[in-house]
Amino acid sequence: MKKDNSFENKSLEELRATKAKYQKIAAAVAGLMTVALLFIVYVAIKTKNWGQLGTLGVIGTLLPLFVSIQNLDKEIKRREQHP
Repeated sequence: MKKDNSFENKSLEELRATKAKYQKIAAAVAGLMTVALLFIVYVAIKTKNWGQLGTLGVIGTLLPLFVSIQNLDKEIKRREQHP
């Protein structure tokens, strides 16, 4: 089955704009998650409730966003090499 690649239907300018938007979203979410994770670690240490550290696995939720950014970057490079 052929993989659906919605990036092929966009122009190079649209791809660059989408990549910039995804990077801004990733930076914002990563910043918020960093603050939240620091708070969780602080609370876990303060209360000695180490079970709360299990929530650190939430970092994996950013993986699909980073994969999309990588795919966008590959498509942009491919188009720049073969105009």
